[in-house]
Amino acid sequence: MPRVRAGWLGIGGLVLITVATALLPLIEGPWGVAVVMAVGIMGGPALNAALLGYFMVATPSHLIGRATSALSVFAMGAMPLAPLFAGFGLNLVGRGWTLLGSAVITLAAAVLAILTPSLRSIPAEAGWVAHAKAHERAATRAMADT
Repeated sequence: MPRVRAGWLGIGGLVLITVATALLPLIEGPWGVAVVMAVGIMGGPALNAALLGYFMVATPSHLIGRATSALSVFAMGAMPLAPLFAGFGLNLVGRGWTLLGSAVITLAAAVLAILTPSLRSIPAEAGWVAHAKAHERAATRAMADT
């Protein structure tokens, strides 16, 4: 975290899970699935720490509760979609196509992250405060211009 840009840690975590998900249709045994998923999720803790750490620094103190609630609603609101997708997918098209569909969804998330300049520009931990303040000033100017 102190050495790698937080935005790229997030993108790297998404790419890693995308590759792992894309490999799953090719693997049959439970041990193979466990190894691929274990490797795929290895970027998760760094992704979580980097992006949520920056989120806490960039969010004004008086808005932390509201912002955290909004983030939780979006994150938890998406949770039921995975078993819904898997249940219908396994029933309608089988394991391979359902896993491939999941890989496409994670690929879309990774591509969107890669194409988002504001995400790519989030610096390593030491630069979070300055980066957040610069974005706050730019947003304030933009609001004043409208």
